[in-house]
Amino acid sequence: MLSNAVLLYQITKENQYFNDAKGLAAASFNFFTTSSLKLGRKFPDHDPWFTTVLFRGYLDFYKIDPNKNTQFIDAVIRNVDYAWKYARTPSGFFYEDWSGEKKGRYYWLLNQACMVEMYGRIALFLKNNH
Repeated sequence: MLSNAVLLYQITKENQYFNDAKGLAAASFNFFTTSSLKLGRKFPDHDPWFTTVLFRGYLDFYKIDPNKNTQFIDAVIRNVDYAWKYARTPSGFFYEDWSGEKKGRYYWLLNQACMVEMYGRIALFLKNNH
């Protein structure tokens, strides 16, 4: 929904779609994250592929945000960095829960593949915006 609102704004330049995108970014962040002492905001402890798709939306919104607010993107990066340090099996596979509190379905290829996408998108974002 977030990426689609961004696309509608880019195509039409109608402020309604920008406001929709802005609202969806904030609402999704508030709905899908919880407070965490370690991470600030923690993404769900299941289905990291969903978080990856949500991250695409945050990156899309950043492109049209005149304030270039990185709050949502920074939170995802903190979670991914934390997962690298604390949420992997001894063999290096990522746990489904990036906080490392639950193992979940670490053996699913989709849960590993999404991390490859995350690191690629993060690297491109940092290269182009910092």
